[in-house]
Amino acid sequence: MNSPPEGSDIAALLNIFQYLDLEPKINIGQNLTMEKILGENDYFATFTPEQERMHAKLLAACAANPDFANIMLLGESVKLTDPRTGEPFPSGGLKAGFYGDLRTGTVYTAFRGTGGGEWLDNALAGGGLMPFSPQQEEALAFFDFYIEGAAAKMRELSGQEPGVIVTGHSKGGNKAQFIAMMTEHQDIVRAGISMDGQGMSPEAMGHMIDALGAENFDKIRTEKLASVCGENDFVHPFYHNMGSCVHEGRRLPSALIPPENTVYLKMDAGFGPSLRSLHVPDSYVTEAGRLTAVTEKGALVKVLENISDAVMNFPPPARALITESVMWAAQFARREAPLGGQKVDPARFTAGLNLFVFSLSAGLLDSLSALMLEVAQKAARAVAALVAGVMTRTGELITEAGKLGAEIKEMGRQSPELAGAEQLGTALTEAAAAEIARLPRAEMAETEMAKAQAQTQTGQAQTETTQAEQAPAKEARTPDGPRAAKPFAAMSFAERVEWAKERSGQSESRTPNAPAPPGRVASREL
Repeated sequence: MNSPPEGSDIAALLNIFQYLDLEPKINIGQNLTMEKILGENDYFATFTPEQERMHAKLLAACAANPDFANIMLLGESVKLTDPRTGEPFPSGGLKAGFYGDLRTGTVYTAFRGTGGGEWLDNALAGGGLMPFSPQQEEALAFFDFYIEGAAAKMRELSGQEPGVIVTGHSKGGNKAQFIAMMTEHQDIVRAGISMDGQGMSPEAMGHMIDALGAENFDKIRTEKLASVCGENDFVHPFYHNMGSCVHEGRRLPSALIPPENTVYLKMDAGFGPSLRSLHVPDSYVTEAGRLTAVTEKGALVKVLENISDAVMNFPPPARALITESVMWAAQFARREAPLGGQKVDPARFTAGLNLFVFSLSAGLLDSLSALMLEVAQKAARAVAALVAGVMTRTGELITEAGKLGAEIKEMGRQSPELAGAEQLGTALTEAAAAEIARLPRAEMAETEMAKAQAQTQTGQAQTETTQAEQAPAKEARTPDGPRAAKPFAAMSFAERVEWAKERSGQSESRTPNAPAPPGRVASREL
């Protein structure tokens, strides 16, 4: 595949649209077009700066691309209920919509990326202890239940027999892959276009083979699935494996979507030095509403595939520890409880973090220069310190994460070899500064807070390691009394993890979202 599949332009724009928050009061029955919806602020809740940018790009796309301007809204999850319970979908979970192209009769189903409560679900999807995650199965139930109504509506409006394109960005792209493979409506699904979406675990692919048969499995994945990604997107390499996994005597592919069905696009460099800019849905969409030029796979993607290979090479119990620890870190950053109501297990978290750092080293040794490996090791230390600091409300840990981020940022500025290092460093320093600001004054004196914020934002302070080497260790105190005389910066990684593990019982408990109770039976009509 030398170019994105047919329908990718519209799919990319609809994936951007999914990140805007429609007002629940919107009247789906008015046959609203994108041009109408985007031109009326009454249809949206208040915009964040990122949503403002996306909204402006979509408006420009309407003016330049009449095909997109005339796409019709057929149904939105904000107006629909979970077919399994009859209740509204919980906040922080599934967000999706059905859209119609009157010219071609095509129905697009687009899924948003990870919601605030879905991060741990990503770990369940890749850990190998279950073939499919709850949110994947929820997306499939949503699609299978409502697609008939969407197709009937499109048939009535366009006079054509509809074909369906399932798409999504990030986790939404992963859901699109799953649906395109497992839906009971294979007769009308024309394509599954994953945009920056992570792959499937070997266990998931093995289960698909059992459910579909090997021949049908190969037919669907090669004829219907496609991956469209930014050249240095950092999510879609997740769950890539080295192709050494075997299911009932058959060697499984390294990824569900074949390499020949994967296209890389130039990313807009105008987003600035932010790590998130490498994974926003509009990074490879022009103001004219078209995809950017096709290019080669970026250096960052190659590195991340090696890391993923190392992680996926672990057997499921150990791999689940790694995926859980990484996704718990993301869940903490969002400060929202997982939809399943799980509570973090400090022992599993620290064990998984140790295994992840081991995987990081194993995955990078053959693919990185000494300078890039140094950045990766600093990043691993920074993430470990930041997560442990958030869990234990310890300013010293968070401050160290900010310092390491500043060092990474400066290394990226000075060396063109370090693709993405400046963005990574910026993200770490900003995250550390934000967490320092959240600490109660009882946990950090005002003067210490100001000092820590200045250090994380400017990166001018020397590392505590150097200070520890030049001066004798002094007893440090925390809000709950003295701890070991050895400064934190002078501890080995294993000592840091053990120290954080001992304190992790002090972290605040989080109230999980209550599961939706059984309710009325949902209607298939949109």
